[in-house]
Amino acid sequence: MKRIDVRGVPVLKMATTSKIQALKVLEEAAELVEAVKYLWRRRYGYHVDDDIERAMIDNAKDAAIAEACDVITAAVGLLVAMGCDAGEIADAMAECAERQERRGRE
Repeated sequence: MKRIDVRGVPVLKMATTSKIQALKVLEEAAELVEAVKYLWRRRYGYHVDDDIERAMIDNAKDAAIAEACDVITAAVGLLVAMGCDAGEIADAMAECAERQERRGRE
């Protein structure tokens, strides 16, 4: 399994364990899905006549990266608000990788 080291994930000062914070992760994930849809459209040559949609397709990769970073930031912020430290998160990520490998998702 390929691994990358993501350093310096910002944690917003206002992160809490509230339902609103948990829903923020979901909101950001939904925005990522929308950005990826434009990436698919670009990849498969989706034809559009609309300038705004064409611009979104042209910027799809950058938008997807930005939205993915928002997901990571929101999720890590929620974990930190729950009292998790970097070591606990790193251990949990290692366990997650092991689960994925056991499931054949390399």
